Amino acid sequence: MIAPVLQVSNLKKSYGAIQAVDGVSFEVMPGEIFGVIGPNGSGKTTMFNSVLGQIRPDNGQISLNGKDITHLNPQQLNQRGVGRTFQTLQVFGKMSVRDNLIVAA
Repeated sequence: MIAPVLQVSNLKKSYGAIQAVDGVSFEVMPGEIFGVIGPNGSGKTTMFNSVLGQIRPDNGQISLNGKDITHLNPQQLNQRGVGRTFQTLQVFGKMSVRDNLIVAA
């Protein structure tokens, strides 16, 4: 059986009475393209920031290749090959997609 590359289980994050992420679970399998959609304010950014070590979740577990990464910081995640790019309206038009992604990293 093939194991997931990324596994998120029962992820929760609140800010006082505001429950930003409430029990999110998903798996990303090798080679899979995985998307997250939802309206503004639905917790997408908070979920991504939790998975990427920028904020600490209140509950839940995040695993990368079967190893718990829930409490690692962005630098530690980067050393394991996890990175993030931000949505932008500008790219370097004379560069390839690959080179644009390298610059973003």
